[in-house]
Amino acid sequence: MKQAYEAWQFSLGQVEKVDDQIALQLGRMKSDRALPPLKPKARPKRRVNSPRFDVRTALYYVVGLDLTEIEGISDLTALTLISEIGPGVSQFATVKKFCSWLGLCPNWKKTGGRVKSSRTRRGVNRAAQALRLAAQSLHHSQGPWEDFCGG
Repeated sequence: MKQAYEAWQFSLGQVEKVDDQIALQLGRMKSDRALPPLKPKARPKRRVNSPRFDVRTALYYVVGLDLTEIEGISDLTALTLISEIGPGVSQFATVKKFCSWLGLCPNWKKTGGRVKSSRTRRGVNRAAQALRLAAQSLHHSQGPWEDFCGG
């Protein structure tokens, strides 16, 4: 039991070190432009895997807007998106190219004018997985999106 407890304490220490590195990197990415103060928001209950720093505020100063204001986007979802895409999407020429990179566009397979398949490709893109989870959470929510998503 003592060895298991010590191993668990070591793992928690490693997670804290990673959280500190993420906070440090977000601090380096902080923009120099003056931003209005962030509106206070009820802080959700702390989850087991949540970082030990205020992700929402750190991302606000990196991106310049509060991504958690978007329905379905949590702190961790926004952190995943920024870590995968970066603070801007200027590297993508069009929305179509961005959606294609995410793997969210249908992969049309046609032969003889008939559509054989239009499935989206399977991907390992973490940003696409985060957006799918956000959409899934909206599908099951009881809010203004309920009628639109067919909930």
